[in-house]
Amino acid sequence: MATVVEATRGAGSSVPVRHQGVRRAVRVGSTERAASVNGLDTARAQWLLAPAEKACALAELSTRLPALMSDARWLDSLREFISSEAYQVVTLQTDRGQLQALGLVTVGEQPFAESALLLVEAWWVDDERPQAACAWAAAVMAKAAAMDVEGVVWPFDAPGTAALRDAGSLAGHPLLDEPVPLRYAVPGLFTAFGAAPTTTALVTPRCTYLCNRNRLGALAGVPNEEADAFYRGEGRLAVPPWWQCGDLHELAAHIRARGFPTRAAGAFDGGVQAQLLQQGYVNQGTASMSRSFDVAAHYASNGGKQRGVVFRIDAAAMRARGPVFDAWLTLLAHSEAMMGPVEVQTFATIVRALGPLDSGRCLAHWDAVAQTLACRRGGMQREGSDFSSDDYLGPALAGRLRAAGVEEAAVERLLRALESHAMRSATPFAMARAIQVLPNGRTRDVALRHGYRVAFGLALPALRAALDGQHADHRQPGWDLTAFGYMAKTCRDQEVFSSGPIPGDAIVDAVVVSADGSPA
Repeated sequence: MATVVEATRGAGSSVPVRHQGVRRAVRVGSTERAASVNGLDTARAQWLLAPAEKACALAELSTRLPALMSDARWLDSLREFISSEAYQVVTLQTDRGQLQALGLVTVGEQPFAESALLLVEAWWVDDERPQAACAWAAAVMAKAAAMDVEGVVWPFDAPGTAALRDAGSLAGHPLLDEPVPLRYAVPGLFTAFGAAPTTTALVTPRCTYLCNRNRLGALAGVPNEEADAFYRGEGRLAVPPWWQCGDLHELAAHIRARGFPTRAAGAFDGGVQAQLLQQGYVNQGTASMSRSFDVAAHYASNGGKQRGVVFRIDAAAMRARGPVFDAWLTLLAHSEAMMGPVEVQTFATIVRALGPLDSGRCLAHWDAVAQTLACRRGGMQREGSDFSSDDYLGPALAGRLRAAGVEEAAVERLLRALESHAMRSATPFAMARAIQVLPNGRTRDVALRHGYRVAFGLALPALRAALDGQHADHRQPGWDLTAFGYMAKTCRDQEVFSSGPIPGDAIVDAVVVSADGSPA
């Protein structure tokens, strides 16, 4: 059994290098540094390749993580880690040379994607500080993106990974919690992704997965092509610098003449992330509308607190100026791995019964239950007779849904869909998959992830910052910082997004409504 010192001796350039298949993909010079990423201080991240440097760094890592020194796999693998170019050490220091983060990184095969992953086999972060963890991770992700591999993974329970998951995304790359299929090139070495040594068989550990955004595919919005009219409600008499009106009739005349501006300048691409940001009061280059008069009346009356005006907008006139993106259709398109149209429609019924706040929390709870059951049962699909709605529904909630007219059979279909998705997620071999055609004509097999949730993770930091700056009217816990809450808001609002301002000549008429939403 080799000690750190023994493994260091003789670790020079003449030592044969295993992992020949991955050496070219990973090789970087010992002085190479990752660029600054997304404002995070990654410029001082250093990749160590020279055996002597790696030996010193691994000795430091063993000191920082004492459990490694009592792990026979680690001690037996040190010589390989030092001599093989497939294993590299990444450090992050302050400008004064203080060590902030240190980790051992290698490459694993990602079979289904015909690609690779960077695996974090050992990782120390100073006091588990979120900024240090995120900066180190962003530096490694920059390398993964440059290599065009699938991303970077940590064991789910590795120290500091909670800070990564809380961040939601790094440098535009989403952070996911899911089982990741991977395969090692060399057996018998230390790995943090299981209690046994590495194996060349396929393994699927639960991981914190920093996913390469460039390999996810498009998260595009879906245009609305069918609505006869759109609606927008307004009850504010003064919105500087856009208007200053004395009463609702003056407001109606002003808007019909000049239209509605976008919340922000610039183009609006209509993608899932851009839609979520607009819904979360992170202003985008779009003007929101609804397919529902009642929803517009709700906003015009500020939730039943005042009188307001509902404007009817010609849908064809808006489409003539650019695509109008439909939040509902976009949700359906990017939730196919979790729920189909019928189940999402059931959720919309629950939203109407419970309201967006309670229903968002309800769906988040049901999903958590499904994920727990899936992990407990090893991701195995069960016979229908084994399903129990009691796992999800307490008597009070079940009674509340019945009283609101939500059919029990429809609720059960929704719960079964959530459970099936959780089971597939816990068993990668059973996950819904699609064939992607690459530019060179080759194909690869890719998992159908819940794209809506991925986009939400990308948008989360901006949504959280915007929420912190909102006044009470816009602080709506339940949909503000959860993907399921935003799904509930989408179901309620039936929202559509313009490609630019709403011109006055596209507005057909304006109706003053009472606080209860009825025409005054």
